[in-house]
Amino acid sequence: MKKLLTITFVLALAVSLTACGQTETEKRGNELADKVAEKLDKVTTMTNDEMADKMAEGMKEAMGDEYSDEVGDSMKEALANGNAMGAMKDELNKMKENLPKSIQVMTFYKSCLEEAETKEGAIICYKKADELSDELGLPDEEDKEFNPDEEFGDWTEVDKKATLATLELGLKSMEAFANSDEF
Repeated sequence: MKKLLTITFVLALAVSLTACGQTETEKRGNELADKVAEKLDKVTTMTNDEMADKMAEGMKEAMGDEYSDEVGDSMKEALANGNAMGAMKDELNKMKENLPKSIQVMTFYKSCLEEAETKEGAIICYKKADELSDELGLPDEEDKEFNPDEEFGDWTEVDKKATLATLELGLKSMEAFANSDEF
């Protein structure tokens, strides 16, 4: 019994130390990253036929009355006969690898910016998030130079709220994907 209590205590300590120092935003991001990874795992393990059927369902919903089974069959045939499905699966596999990491960076960045009182503080957050992105092995954004004035304005309360709202919108769209019943 004493051994079981010791093991339970060690496990509880490990769990609490893992969460120690994380803000609520970062905890939310970690949970979201796990959900997104799980969802993408389901998508990337679908057969080509299953994926084509899902895409036809989405097309039917998007097109409404203009959709016909002939359109869906034509799309499925085009996907089956070309390299499109392979290329799509390659992209989905890249997303599967990078999206959870991107969520981790996004939530770290948002958490840091929530505490930034000055433009200089916001710039430090950006640089730390960029370092984290590099540490996680995320690809660099092409042709995007960091411009603090463009990114943060004067870092007034309005600028701060707008930046945080943009990050929150991104997180909410990821949550919608993670919680959808589509896959």
